[in-house]
Amino acid sequence: MGFGHAGGFAVSTPDTPTPLASSQADTGAALRLLDRPISSAELEAGSEWAARAAETRGGAMIGLLLFGLGDETAALPAKLLRRVTPEVRPVPIPHRASGLLRGLCNIRGELIPCADMHRMLGLPDRTSPGGTPTDVDARRRMVLIGPAEAPWAFEVDCIIGFERVEAASLRPPPITVRFALADFTTGIADIKGQTVTVLDGERVLKGFLGGLS
Repeated sequence: MGFGHAGGFAVSTPDTPTPLASSQADTGAALRLLDRPISSAELEAGSEWAARAAETRGGAMIGLLLFGLGDETAALPAKLLRRVTPEVRPVPIPHRASGLLRGLCNIRGELIPCADMHRMLGLPDRTSPGGTPTDVDARRRMVLIGPAEAPWAFEVDCIIGFERVEAASLRPPPITVRFALADFTTGIADIKGQTVTVLDGERVLKGFLGGLS
């Protein structure tokens, strides 16, 4: 398994190699920023790639988008992906300055609600205790997921890439996993020696919607 092209999605190596991507440095770019319009045909092709079954000894495969959230390596089903762009600062909505909803992001002229994935999963804040930006700031990206008519954006510390894993290989999260994170976790995958928390896309979207209330 390796990072590469997923349907219409092109990916390239981030500025600073991540644990999962560093082994690819000698073989060329494996991750490319997804900052471009994605046509309906490309989205359909990418979704088909992510969802189709593969004939292997382990059975069906699932496509995952891997990303970093602080010290956590997480993943979402690639079929949910709409776009990845450089970091966009959300504009707070009056009377909603705190909580899960961070505000609205202007992405290619479209206002997209932005959720705080770190907070929803119970992960540490995006800055150090002293308020100083972390060293991953330059690699931060906005990920857009969900239906075309109602997408959501959330910030990640870095994009790692696409990977396909056997659906049957996912194992239950350990009982020591943080409570909030466990609520949105569908399983744990071992990819290239790293433990990846695979999130349930539908639960994540429902969690984002809950932040509107």
